Amino acid sequence: MMPREHLSAERRRLAAALRALREDTGLSAERFGEPHGWSQGKVSKIENGRTVPAAEDVKAWASASGHPEQAEELAALAAAVGTQARGYGGRRSDTMAARGEETGVAEALATVVRHFQPANVPGLLQTADYARSVLELVGRPQEEIAPAVNVRMQRQDALYQPGKQFEFVLTEGALRWRPGSPQTMRGQYDRLLRVAAVESVDLRVLPFSVQAPTFYDNPYIIFEIPDDPTVLTEITPGEVYWREERDLEVCRAAFAACWEAALAGDDALRMIEGLQREIAAG
Repeated sequence: MMPREHLSAERRRLAAALRALREDTGLSAERFGEPHGWSQGKVSKIENGRTVPAAEDVKAWASASGHPEQAEELAALAAAVGTQARGYGGRRSDTMAARGEETGVAEALATVVRHFQPANVPGLLQTADYARSVLELVGRPQEEIAPAVNVRMQRQDALYQPGKQFEFVLTEGALRWRPGSPQTMRGQYDRLLRVAAVESVDLRVLPFSVQAPTFYDNPYIIFEIPDDPTVLTEITPGEVYWREERDLEVCRAAFAACWEAALAGDDALRMIEGLQREIAAG
């Protein structure tokens, strides 16, 4: 579950409002949820902010508490919490390092992390040189680069923690994109070959020769966090977090299609080795 200190203000506000409505009825969590098929655990998780309820559940909650007039407002808040967009602003919380730390929290909490990347090598798999080159191309202030690279390298410790699973699907385009020098790329390919041997990592590659199983519009990460599964998508102006079940299922289905179509095991490694030889040959 997401620690309370990492919950957004909107998420805490929604949880507090729903808890107040339920308490106003004088019913226990179990008795309040029973007519709607909500377990005591589900009600508690919603009231603690550990689970984001669907807008339909929020409307039913308001009606069950005797306050249907609050249904639309709270449902809108739930929808906003379920999908949150953040641009790259100038506040401390919007630095690249701070964003990396927040992503690291999600990676630490998730039992399974699934990453689809059509554009470049994912941060969890990057070398420091590659990461530095990528962050410089993003166009962030120079003073943010070194702290962001350090955070990105520290996040990679999660790959070696027991009980976790990391699934990566990279397109051939992501592997061929060159943000740095040939030396940087040789080091990056070597890093991929080494990390592919880590027990918790399953790395697959979608070559150009394979018919596309989905539309490769943007990278996304699926964090399978108990009680709080979340998808993070990255776009040029910023990031978008998705928590609605229908949005999660869209991304899970797209990832599954890419996963099945991609090269796995030795086939994936041979392709990376081929790209490494191309770089070495100049």
